[in-house]
Amino acid sequence: MEARNYASKMRRHLYGENLSSHIAKIDGYENKTLHDLRVKYIRNNKDIFSRLKRPVDKVFSAKGGSVYYNLPDTADKRARQLSSDIVKGYSIKQWNENYWKPHFIDDPNGIIFMEILPAQQVQLYRRINKSYVYPTYRSTKDIYDYFINGSNLEYVVFYVSKTEKKKAGFDEALIIYRVVDDSKDYWVKVEGEQITIIDDQTFPNYFMKVPGMLNSDIIDPNNDNIRLSLFDEVMELAEDFLITGSIKKTHSFLHGYPKYWEYADDCSACKGTGYNEGETCKTCNGSGKAHMSKVSDVKLIDYPQTKDTPIITPHVGDYISPDKSFWEMSTTDLQLLERLMHLTLWGSDSTPKTQGMSQDQEGQKTATEIVGELKPQADRLHAITEQAEKRHKFILDMAVQIQISQSYQGSTVNYGKRYMLESPDVIFEKYSKARKDGAAASVLDDLLIEYYESKYDSDPVKLAIQMKLMRVEPFIHKTAEQVKTLAPDENDYKTKLYFSEWVQTMNEAQLLVTDAIGLRDLLAQYVSEKKLPQPEPKQIAA
Repeated sequence: MEARNYASKMRRHLYGENLSSHIAKIDGYENKTLHDLRVKYIRNNKDIFSRLKRPVDKVFSAKGGSVYYNLPDTADKRARQLSSDIVKGYSIKQWNENYWKPHFIDDPNGIIFMEILPAQQVQLYRRINKSYVYPTYRSTKDIYDYFINGSNLEYVVFYVSKTEKKKAGFDEALIIYRVVDDSKDYWVKVEGEQITIIDDQTFPNYFMKVPGMLNSDIIDPNNDNIRLSLFDEVMELAEDFLITGSIKKTHSFLHGYPKYWEYADDCSACKGTGYNEGETCKTCNGSGKAHMSKVSDVKLIDYPQTKDTPIITPHVGDYISPDKSFWEMSTTDLQLLERLMHLTLWGSDSTPKTQGMSQDQEGQKTATEIVGELKPQADRLHAITEQAEKRHKFILDMAVQIQISQSYQGSTVNYGKRYMLESPDVIFEKYSKARKDGAAASVLDDLLIEYYESKYDSDPVKLAIQMKLMRVEPFIHKTAEQVKTLAPDENDYKTKLYFSEWVQTMNEAQLLVTDAIGLRDLLAQYVSEKKLPQPEPKQIAA
């Protein structure tokens, strides 16, 4: 129950589910009318959490990473095939991103549960080389009970839905549960205090352990059996954001509209008395004043009789503008709350920062300062990446164990850790400083690769070309002038000197389809036709 309530709270903030019933009346400060207005027009926190969880996307877009299947060649090829299409055309990594990632956040006590297709479908999937073992997400709403051991399960008990009962030929009103332990997968029927195992729905557990894993590894410090969401730390701030936003919205309805005023003339029907023939005047509703409610209505004003008669035109009517103080204050509060949520979650402010390569210009930050600010975010992403890797390995190992080898010892899964948090300018400044300081070639290679990956993050074609050209250009971390001081072979120096010129003669298609060895041959051919520039002769004074 606690796990389900926790998931409901998370989904209320993330998606606005059951939000209206959550908004309580502020006793002593609002009446039922105001409360109903606040509930009706409250805005959920979906947008702020969409912004807060955006860095998590970098876990799956980070550069680098590898998967080692630890299998012989033929089996390795089969395992790669299973991994690339584990279910519905999703690779395991794509499934993790589209199914595990959102529920790691909104339902941390839910589970990934591996299933096997029915026997009649298994043969078909074997023939077409598709995986018949696949992952599913099981919500805490689907789970009656489980016993956990770390992130793994010793047993799990699911509710059996009405659809499942009907499909199996059982009365929908019956109380039936599905139980999975390390030896069997079976249904039980509960009638009063009598529990009966249903033989027709009892099968061996081919996994030989419960094929389930919790969505989150973050343990509640107050309860070892509860797992927490990534966003648990900001839930109180999110509640404040919700309440502050709802009050601001209500205030806008009550006080956000300008109010019109005008000097009123006497009602033409009752002559200003408010009564007509002994009854309340129906024209002015007893106010005794004429209302200008139509665009065609005209207000007639007498000419000034003397020079001392005050002239009130054009100020015969106007609008009272609402006070902006509360609106500005509440807007500032909401912005501050969002910044605090981002700072709490990611260790850095969400407000834009000036990034530049100059250390002298006021307001700009050095590469060292920016890296220092981004390190807490990178640390948090590392922890999330480890959880994603763990679930990827779990899914892969379960699928391989059933479909390739029961004695499988397990895979090694590493996701990329280059999250592209820094701008290309910042990375290039780091590279330039490292080159100036004489860093090792391997360090410079890594920094230059990181720079290209950041610069061409959304252009995979140019990225592929630049990565290839790194293997073509000689002395890549030195300028032509620096190479000259090394007294290289003339051909090596010419290759460095004319490299950029040669690149300009190549089109994108050539650079893309030709491998590095072929490009080096083309570069050598181009350079062979070039001569080094000769120094101009100097006149010798007589």
